[in-house]
Amino acid sequence: MYVYQNLISQHFSANCLYDPSCSDFSKQAVKRFGLVKGSLLTIDRLNRCNRIAATGLDPQTINEKSHRFNDPISKYK
Repeated sequence: MYVYQNLISQHFSANCLYDPSCSDFSKQAVKRFGLVKGSLLTIDRLNRCNRIAATGLDPQTINEKSHRFNDPISKYK
């Protein structure tokens, strides 16, 4: 995760639709839920992080500062 966040994501993070970014979400998910469930939540998030999937998102959930859709780890159980 460190390598991705510090070397690769700098070139792609502007394309992320969510706040927190997918890599930050992944770190939080693994820390909170453990490796297995955190990895499954990460896979789900990555599958939703595209313009086609975003057509079904509620525009009222957009973060005013980042202009990205709010999807905090706190909404997952």
